[in-house]
This record gives sequence, C-alpha cells and structure tokens, in this order.
Amino acid sequence: MSGNQPPPPPNFGNQPPPPPGQVPPPAGQVPPPAGGYQTPPPGGYGTPPTPGDQPWDIGSAFSYGWAKFQQNVAQLIIAALAIFAGVVVYVIAYIVITAVSSSDVSCGYDNDFNYSCDTSGGLPWIVQFGLTFLLLGVLFLFITVIQVGMTRGALGVTEGRPFKAAEVFKFQNLGQVILLGLIYAVGYLLCVFPGVILAFLGSYALFFIVDKNMGAIDALKASANMITKDFGRAGVWALLALVITAVGEAICGVGLLVAFPVALLGSAYTYKKLNGQPVAA
Repeated sequence: MSGNQPPPPPNFGNQPPPPPGQVPPPAGQVPPPAGGYQTPPPGGYGTPPTPGDQPWDIGSAFSYGWAKFQQNVAQLIIAALAIFAGVVVYVIAYIVITAVSSSDVSCGYDNDFNYSCDTSGGLPWIVQFGLTFLLLGVLFLFITVIQVGMTRGALGVTEGRPFKAAEVFKFQNLGQVILLGLIYAVGYLLCVFPGVILAFLGSYALFFIVDKNMGAIDALKASANMITKDFGRAGVWALLALVITAVGEAICGVGLLVAFPVALLGSAYTYKKLNGQPVAA
C-alpha cells in the first residue's frame, strides 16, 4: 500500500450548492422542488366551500336545492306525492259527480220531430256546481296545508334539520296562507294577468309568513319589496324556480316530484341568503 490517503467517501449527506442567486434552505430542511416554493391559495389548502358557505348566485342556489333534495329524497317525494294524491281524489270525485248528474239524461225526438233532452232524473245544475265548488275548496285547503308544511320543512333544512314528511301536516299559519291564496284567486279572476303578477311578486310571501309569522298582506308586501329591490337575484331566481317547476310539470307531471322540491329548497336558500340569515351547509 502506498502512503497516499484514500479519497473521501461520496458526499451523499450534503446537498449540492444552490444555483447562483438562490438562497440555500436552512439547515435540516428539505430544499423546495424545482420551481421554488409556491404560495398557498387564499384560505389555505382546506376543503372547498359547500354551497351553504358561498355567496348567493344562481349556481349555488340550484346546487344547494339539488344537494339537499338528494339528502332528503325519500321524505320530500312522500310529501310531494300527497299533493298528487289530493289531485287524483279530486278528479275521481269530479268524474263521479258528472256521471251521476248525467246518468238519467235522455235525449231524442218527440212526435213533432223536435230534439230535446230530459234532465229531470239527474242532479240539478246548481247542486252539481255546488259539489264541484266544494271539492275545489277542499282540494285548495289540502294543498295549502302541504305547501305550508313543505315550506316550513325547507326552511328547517337551511337551518340544518332533516326534512320530515310527517311534520308537513301541521295547521300553523294556515289562516294567513288561505287569505294569501284568496288574494291570488281574486287576481286571477281579474283577467288572469294580475294574478300572474301577484303570484310572481309574492314568490317569497309564504316564507315570510312561515319564518317571520307575518300576516298575508305584510308578507306579500315584503316579498314584492324583496323582488323589486333586488330583481337581479330575488327576481331572477323566482323566474327560474317557475321554469324548473314548469319543466317538471311538462314531463307528464311526474317530473314535479323532483322539480318542485328542488325549486322550493333553492327558494328557501335564496330567501335566507338575501335576508342575511345563515344557511347550514
């Protein structure tokens, strides 16, 4: 062996010197990957915000309605089916009344070849009209109860509670809601167009009645004020909710089982957001 010293072992434990102009990392720290240190995004690297945390826009309102519908799908469909059941019962009852009214009607020519009908055996027209009107009233009351209950349930969802179909049939605020419906009916009787305008301006009236315990007229005013002062958000969503419901109705009516709850939940979200109230994620 020669007296020369062996070469030192490879320098595996030390990092290569930094390129010119770059400050080396502190001792004991792993150097950054190629490209240097990157600045974290605002708010850190946490999970993305849920629709309940976002500022209001059409997309967040629809996403919230759809997400909450999926979370409560069974209970919402049960409640919506109750409306269909009421309509079906009304149609069947109306058919029965019509059949009974005309069951004994006989038409033909007399000896002088004059054509006439004998309706003496059927129900008088005033009785038929009265029964039909009574059925309409019962149907209106039934649907009103369900609509109030579903609105209450939708507001509960925005507060973090699950939707429960069993809680729909409660008679809270029913008198004011019936009065609101009568106001709409009077508007529709005035050549329909005023009723359409009233229904649009009152898109959030039911939420004010249920959430704030307002009277029908005050709730209608509050809803109209909300839409006229913030049409770009409140008014646009009210129109979109009508479109969603109309599309659901166009799909043989079955689409309403999805469209109506989604539109209702999106409206509850919009109502809370635009009134500065918190919305549960």
